[in-house]
Amino acid sequence: MEIVDSLYFWVNEIWKFLNSIEFLIIMIPSIIIIHIVLIFLRDRRYLKPLKQYQGPKTIRLQDLKDLPLVNILIPAWNEGEHFEKSLISCSELNYPKLRVIVNAGGSEETIRIANKFKESKVFLILIQKTGRGKIAALNDCLGYLTEGLVFMVDADVLFTDEILLRMIYPIVNNGEDVVVAGHRPLDYQKDKDLIKYHKFNRYYFFRNKYSLYKGKSIGGSSTVVSYKVIKAVGQFNTNRNWAEDSSRGHDIISKGFKIFRLPNYRAGIYSVIPDTIRSWVKQKIRWNENARIYSFETNLKKTILKVIIVTILGAYLLIYPFLIFVNFGFVSLGIVIFISSFLLKIRRLIFFNKAVEKEFQISVNILFFVKILFYIYVEAFVHLYIAFELLIFRGEKLRKRKNL
Repeated sequence: MEIVDSLYFWVNEIWKFLNSIEFLIIMIPSIIIIHIVLIFLRDRRYLKPLKQYQGPKTIRLQDLKDLPLVNILIPAWNEGEHFEKSLISCSELNYPKLRVIVNAGGSEETIRIANKFKESKVFLILIQKTGRGKIAALNDCLGYLTEGLVFMVDADVLFTDEILLRMIYPIVNNGEDVVVAGHRPLDYQKDKDLIKYHKFNRYYFFRNKYSLYKGKSIGGSSTVVSYKVIKAVGQFNTNRNWAEDSSRGHDIISKGFKIFRLPNYRAGIYSVIPDTIRSWVKQKIRWNENARIYSFETNLKKTILKVIIVTILGAYLLIYPFLIFVNFGFVSLGIVIFISSFLLKIRRLIFFNKAVEKEFQISVNILFFVKILFYIYVEAFVHLYIAFELLIFRGEKLRKRKNL
């Protein structure tokens, strides 16, 4: 009985504290101090190895020890204007030994764009079969390979000579087997606030301390492998319902190969990034669905716990302003969670600007910080939507998707 009384006493005291203005007076400065400390103790520690492995500052064709054939594989499904620009960028590359294999389908426009390049000796145009998915389309391309390096990309990316050379350099000069890199927005997009937010919020190396061979997933938009990787893998597995980059990464790692991740932002391929709220939300939903499917199958207990925590926090962030009509303590706790989320975004922005060269750094104004608050709410909505899908459809809707 004494234990129950003691427990009741402390719960009551905590509840009183939550309902007092002293809670905010103590917690808000404490959270600010914690994030400042994390900048110096955690974030700076993550930056140090990232700075050490940037690769050559400039790169030229003559810097390569050898000039192997580079096969660029492009599966294209229901593509349009950006697809044509992608193929044009391939045709303008100066690398002397190049082959571009395009597997196009899904619409007459996609096939028409691909066929514009049919007469080029560099291009091989295939017609994709309906309803088989991106991995099957890549597998069709693999049947036409006999040597060299294999560069697997999305249909909306833009190449430059520098990007190509930076991606193949670790394989040609350093003996790596698999090289992946991130992506960066197209020039016309880079000054939009939503794109700026995407750049630092999705920056891989803030979430993962840099290691030469860390990670089990390859780059969906940009990955290069040696031909011996393709010989060992044979065909990529088409039966998993994971995101295709996770699935292909699993196939490659299972054959004993390590994935080398290029940290230099200059190696990131130009890619179309959603620049409207609607398209951004659709992408975030798809990415979160992919992450949940993969993690449910590889680490069920941890994923269930993470989904529960993220869902509760997301719901709380969405509804806490309305709880002022119920109890001030609920609102106080919501304010603290929201401020902590906001400060985490600021840390990500600082980290990104410290990690990249000056020309790629993000400049912002006061209004941008207001928009960050809105983006946090949108992300909370996405997490709730995914939880709703899992609860109502029990994952069936997600497992039936094909072109991931």
